[in-house]
Amino acid sequence: MTAGSGSAANGSEADGLAQGGKALVIRDLVTGYGEIEVLHGISLTAEAGRCIGVVGANGAGKTTLLRAISGLLPVKQGSIEFGGQSLVGRKTHEIARLGVAHVPEGRQVLQHLTVRENMYLGSPSKADRQERLDRQLETFQVLRDKLDQPGGQLSGGQQQMLAIARALMSNPTLLLLDEPTLGLSPKLTDDLYYLLARIRDESNATFVLVEQNIALAADLTEYSVLMQRGRVIRTEQSKALMSDKELLSAYLA
Repeated sequence: MTAGSGSAANGSEADGLAQGGKALVIRDLVTGYGEIEVLHGISLTAEAGRCIGVVGANGAGKTTLLRAISGLLPVKQGSIEFGGQSLVGRKTHEIARLGVAHVPEGRQVLQHLTVRENMYLGSPSKADRQERLDRQLETFQVLRDKLDQPGGQLSGGQQQMLAIARALMSNPTLLLLDEPTLGLSPKLTDDLYYLLARIRDESNATFVLVEQNIALAADLTEYSVLMQRGRVIRTEQSKALMSDKELLSAYLA
């Protein structure tokens, strides 16, 4: 994977590092909210099947990046391609049909619907949704005995697992995860990352993980991009990036 802001990762360099098959290619992306520009020319390329991290302080633009990929924000300039197809201008449901699943910050579990009903919402068809549900319950076994409980009655950690399981009901080839450990206890954080590592190892999906717990992000991802104020500051192997204490203290404070 390579990434950059402006000309830092354009052209042949990005192409060369993605020879294994491009899953996600973003070039010179500019977007934001109304007239407020948040991302200022982001470029990155992620190979198919890789798990990459996006780190940075609050306000760096990490969530905005994921929202642009999944179609929740319009692209003002630049391009986003997944599997060789442009995502720019597509509706969110059209992007989902191309294999993109987004687990947003805050989980967004439908509180009044049961766990089963929440998970069914992630299935693209009714024909095989029970089969898809059974497959997810093999991984997220904590949900098995709670299928008929309202989502709002689950603990925070269980709701996060429900949000991820719901996204996986579509068998995505690109999974966008926004702060999955936010607000979780250390024990629940460890449990969740164990499950994410299992999903990563058992699937061919590409993961884009936004996470402030940089130690766990380094364990789960191969490469990471460091963002600040809507730009990519640095990209390299996650463990090397996370071991640069001086850099992290400068940009994550």
